[in-house]
Amino acid sequence: MSAPEPDWPRLPKPAFGDPCNSCGLCCLSGQCPISLGAFGEQAVCPALRPDGEQMRCGLMLEPAVYLGTPAWSDGPLREAIKLMLASGVGCDAGRDFDEAASARMMRDARERVAIASLEAKLMFNLFTERREVPLG
Repeated sequence: MSAPEPDWPRLPKPAFGDPCNSCGLCCLSGQCPISLGAFGEQAVCPALRPDGEQMRCGLMLEPAVYLGTPAWSDGPLREAIKLMLASGVGCDAGRDFDEAASARMMRDARERVAIASLEAKLMFNLFTERREVPLG
């Protein structure tokens, strides 16, 4: 069963592996795991928001609004959601699957996760080192 076609303009889908143009097809073809966890099964993700001709993920833009988390957590949650959804590595929606593009996107996504992990370790180390420095 496919989701009903929403009544908003959509950009044409880019080729598999090409940069995202925010057409929204990936979100319209099914909910992501984060949406399913936050909202349960829905015909269309409640966080999918039209923005002119483009579609935007409210979970990425304003996680606190949709997840009920504190506003200060938006930055870290936004980055975590982008990593979990491999946002920015290329279009993976539709039936025009391309093996080479898929392999490249997987490498890019893994590299982003590895970099984010190193950054998190660095920030943790800096934070814990600062806490050990006597104040005053």
